[in-house]
Amino acid sequence: MLLSWITGVTLAVQARTSRVWFHSKMLAVVLLTALHFYDGVLPKAFAEDRNTRSAKFFRFYNEARQC
Repeated sequence: MLLSWITGVTLAVQARTSRVWFHSKMLAVVLLTALHFYDGVLPKAFAEDRNTRSAKFFRFYNEARQC
């Protein structure tokens, strides 16, 4: 993931794309990175019996992630 971040930013700077395009892509990358880390937090909370989310939340979350 770190290599993707580095090469992506490097390519964007070298290509000199429009700022709107760069900012929108960076926002998507930041959101996907946050989602990736959140997906790592959920199993740890289950393993440590610290889960506070309902089954309904996880059903919705699973369906949303499948899209």
